[in-house]
Amino acid sequence: MASFSPAEVNLIPNIGVMTTMMVVFALNLYIVKKFMLTPYLKLRDRRDSLTSGSQEQVKSIRENLTQMQQKIDASIRDAITAAKASAESQRLQAVQQGDQVIHAAKLEAAAGLKQTREKIAQRIIEQRSKLPHQINELGQLVYKQVME
Repeated sequence: MASFSPAEVNLIPNIGVMTTMMVVFALNLYIVKKFMLTPYLKLRDRRDSLTSGSQEQVKSIRENLTQMQQKIDASIRDAITAAKASAESQRLQAVQQGDQVIHAAKLEAAAGLKQTREKIAQRIIEQRSKLPHQINELGQLVYKQVME
């Protein structure tokens, strides 16, 4: 190990070394700025402008899609409501028509039943009016067979 004494350490700057280091530093700074920093900053600015534009387009498209989705949802709800109203209206109309058909059938059946009863009653009257005559004929027939 080497030991230094305070008298051996030189703290006075060497102008030649400092000038050389400043020239090398300036040259390195110029090279880095010219060939690395400036192209990188241009590329970054271009990328940011493209990305920002794309992000704004994406935001606009998303807003449009949201609005379209809301319109579609509203249209679907309206269509469902209209379909339900139409179905209910048609159901009520069908029930009404069915009730009318049933009522007409009941009236027709009642009229047919009344006619049938009237015909039966008329035939009963006709047959009852023939009954004394038939009894008379039957009695004569029995009398003839008994007498023979």
